[in-house]
Amino acid sequence: MDFSRCLAWCNGHWLPADQLHLPLNDPGLAYGALVTDMCRTYQGRLFRHREHMERLCRDAAACFVSLTVAPAELQALGQEVLRRNAPTQDVLLNTLATSATLIVRLVPLDEARHRLWRERGVELWPTPPHPPSQLLPPTFKHRNRLAWHVAAQLAPPGTLALTTDESGQVLETAVGNLLLVRAGAVWAARRGTVLDSITQRVVQEICLARGLAWHEADRTPEADEALLCGTAFGLVGVAAIGSRRYACPGPLTQLLLADWERATQAEAGG
Repeated sequence: MDFSRCLAWCNGHWLPADQLHLPLNDPGLAYGALVTDMCRTYQGRLFRHREHMERLCRDAAACFVSLTVAPAELQALGQEVLRRNAPTQDVLLNTLATSATLIVRLVPLDEARHRLWRERGVELWPTPPHPPSQLLPPTFKHRNRLAWHVAAQLAPPGTLALTTDESGQVLETAVGNLLLVRAGAVWAARRGTVLDSITQRVVQEICLARGLAWHEADRTPEADEALLCGTAFGLVGVAAIGSRRYACPGPLTQLLLADWERATQAEAGG
């Protein structure tokens, strides 16, 4: 599938993706004032699309990005993008919003990379701590990626950068949220310190349905197992954080992976 020729929606117009652009004076380019979202399909159906669009609208309002389209309208736009392109493979649906531009487009999944993660696990590399901005909380999903670009250059090849804070607590990666397993309980980062992840919400639902304890707190890398959750790849085991290695995938991670597969199949109608 040629994603450069896929039809995208931009400010009321349909055009091939390779013709999308932002003017030099667009706030998204001039100031980095752009909020974004990625939602993926399973068996051709968008997974938790409504929640993704509700989060996008919430973040746009909090970041003073003018967005006059309601979540239900964004859902309809996403479905229309899928209908017009009729992809024969699972894809990512990307929504970009500035105060002047709204774009909805298809993006390919990096299946080769995700397959490698599923087979071998992900290796994370803790970056030097940096203080979070009080004006731009980490819970917002925006397009200012310079900090992540720098973090990626500091991480060894083949690893993903993992942010930390001044006290050595581990936070998140650019592509997904880190979960740790300790004594049969799942530990997520303290609320407000990382992205408000839709995928993590689903994992929490799975844990609660299984009767597993769920904690949100500051965390160091000490754990029995570790896993990463994100829209594009779902769940994958973490093989290492720095020099610390984990069973990958560990026994509880394997249970969660099976439940995740069932949850996505159920929503896709499969």
